[in-house]
Amino acid sequence: MTRKISLFILPVIVLTTLNFYNGFTTEFYNPISDLHDDFEHMIKEIDANPKQERWRQPTQKQKVKEKGKKVPSELSYIHDNQLQENHMFSDSWLLNRERFLEINATLIYRIEDAALVAAWPRGQRNKEKKPYPHAKMLLDWTDFCVEHLSKWWGMIRILGDDKPGMFPHVISILDNYIRRHLNNLSPSSSSTLSSQLPPKELKNTIVMVAFMPYKSQRIKGRFKFLNKTDKFKSRQLTSYSLAATILPLFNVGFSRLIVIGREDNGHEFTRQACEILNSILDENRNNYNNNDNYLTEKLMVVLNDDNNDKDNTIATIGYSSPSTESNFKPIMEIAHVKILHDEWMKGEIRPGRKRKDTSYNIPRGAIIGLQKALMGKLDSTKEQDDWLGRNYDLTYWKYIYLTEPDTILNLNHNLLPLIKKSLDDGISLFPHRLHPLPHETDLPTNNTFNRGQYLPNHPPFSNITTLDPFGDNYISCCDDGLSAPGKENWIIQHGPRSETVNEGCKGRWWECGFFEHDDSTVFNMTEVIQGHARLLAYRFMRLHNGIGISFGTNNQGRQCIPSKTICDEEGSNRNKSNDIPLYDT
Repeated sequence: MTRKISLFILPVIVLTTLNFYNGFTTEFYNPISDLHDDFEHMIKEIDANPKQERWRQPTQKQKVKEKGKKVPSELSYIHDNQLQENHMFSDSWLLNRERFLEINATLIYRIEDAALVAAWPRGQRNKEKKPYPHAKMLLDWTDFCVEHLSKWWGMIRILGDDKPGMFPHVISILDNYIRRHLNNLSPSSSSTLSSQLPPKELKNTIVMVAFMPYKSQRIKGRFKFLNKTDKFKSRQLTSYSLAATILPLFNVGFSRLIVIGREDNGHEFTRQACEILNSILDENRNNYNNNDNYLTEKLMVVLNDDNNDKDNTIATIGYSSPSTESNFKPIMEIAHVKILHDEWMKGEIRPGRKRKDTSYNIPRGAIIGLQKALMGKLDSTKEQDDWLGRNYDLTYWKYIYLTEPDTILNLNHNLLPLIKKSLDDGISLFPHRLHPLPHETDLPTNNTFNRGQYLPNHPPFSNITTLDPFGDNYISCCDDGLSAPGKENWIIQHGPRSETVNEGCKGRWWECGFFEHDDSTVFNMTEVIQGHARLLAYRFMRLHNGIGISFGTNNQGRQCIPSKTICDEEGSNRNKSNDIPLYDT
């Protein structure tokens, strides 16, 4: 038995791995039952959530007129000798079926290995200095990248009592993103259903999201487990992040998404993400139901019954005519899979180590489980259906996308035919991982943060470039090669803080300035800027159609250069002058 919910916006799914990297094994927090009142109360707390202006789908003529980047005849890749193993790490990849089945899961020792084993030869670190020939990254970061959120919200301490305003502010950012893009996906009276459906090039794709709910936060380099109040907040954060993650995956046209975890009640988060969307869509429908020209068709979410023990599908998203729901056209089905075999997740001890790097390696278990499902080697038909669904046989799935629950996909849809061709030719694609950092313009205006805990809206950090591939200004961001100026001569200092930041700092390379001023009560702007000396070589940007948080690099210090023209392999448009000033050191 199912119940249908008419929405003009699609439901979304998010996984928030949040500390997914540490394999925590503490008891899982059991959410309370009545979510509707919780979410309503939480939204009322949001301190920066102005009423959203409706985004209407542009007409085809408008799309052509606004498009700032021409569609190339072939994809432009970064050359192999300009790639480095850790630069290819994004916890995400897009592979064809054969490449996916080639993965040797026994070589996945750390959680991060699941993302790298498909790109770089294992066991040959001192011999091989380049990736597999088929592992590629695109030259233009805006064509295929992901916004990784959990380190950012960890740095601004959204949980705990010391910064009470930060949690509702982060929720408002996620909420605004969902509202913006759901509104943009809703067909208007000037469009037809066929013109609004997601593209079909990658419809044979199954998405797997390795999932663990947020259980701890990092404070001054140490992990602190959550108290009861923070566990309640973490449930909301996990579900909101899950909802924001799934939205662009639906929009690309992927047909099935499976949230994969080990908790008995992990499926509740997947359903909660859909309930969040229900609430937002209900509100939108009430705001616009008096507009006769608003909808000719609408997005729908069909939620399965909670007590359905025959099918693990949580929801199906698609379009339907408002006059007749019988012509519902499903686009993506969302399911939750619990890994039943602990041995899939435990893995092996990495060579040179005395113990395993993590107690439960969810990505490893996800890869093993889906490999077995695609080869028809699971123990039962029920387990096979849980992984692949009942609508298609196992040969239907040609592509696999791996991601995390706190990772927002940004992909240039105009390149989908070329991306499909590259996948069919055996190419494996790895997105660039954007690394947001706390910036004054992304925080509440009344925040109580010490100046050393965020980048000030002051030169050079006030020069933030908006990247919009379909605009008429900065339409590209061209890879700058192996250069990672922020990490030059970088060492982690485990003792007292260094007097000179460039000689070392306590924490990771991007945290040097943040730690430098963490405990200070008296400061001047020059000291704050100099504390972030490792970031002065970078331009800061935000994506027009993304979450929109400021970033300057990936998490390894690699950067791209904003450009008003398309990127070329010779790098002629990567001139660092490019009319965006840098700080004169």
